[in-house]
Amino acid sequence: KANDYIENILKSKLIFGYNQINTGNRVVDIISNIKLMQCQNENILTNVQAGKFETTIEAVDLCSLLGNVFDNAIEACRNVKSDKVIYFNIAQKKEYINIVIKNSICKSVLQNNSDLNTTKLQKDIHGYGLKSVRDIVHKHNGMMDLYEENDLFVADIWLPCQNIE
Repeated sequence: KANDYIENILKSKLIFGYNQINTGNRVVDIISNIKLMQCQNENILTNVQAGKFETTIEAVDLCSLLGNVFDNAIEACRNVKSDKVIYFNIAQKKEYINIVIKNSICKSVLQNNSDLNTTKLQKDIHGYGLKSVRDIVHKHNGMMDLYEENDLFVADIWLPCQNIE
């Protein structure tokens, strides 16, 4: 019983904490909070830093972008045996919104799948999430970098605060 008690305390301390996100953007807040609750339910540790920002980017684009990037990170964490973690940072930096999602990986994704093709069996109905993210970033004249560091896969996205279509 003592070991279980200590383990529960350690887990609660090690979980960086799920805090309600309040960026000032209703769509970002709702999607982020839903995905972070999903992480909590799947025992994925989270580390969140979220600042306030304003943007004219359409809600549907923000929803699709965040949903897809979070879903990819959560799915990758499901394949990791231990130390499942997602770092989520979103903040305004000058005229840009910077979204960074880092997630645990069990082996190099870019070495084994450099084109980032879906690994799901039904390839005809899967594999559109990252393409959708790229399309949204391109549509808004943003920038995206995908890379790995310290056993983490990183999606680093920069979107102009103003919608320039």
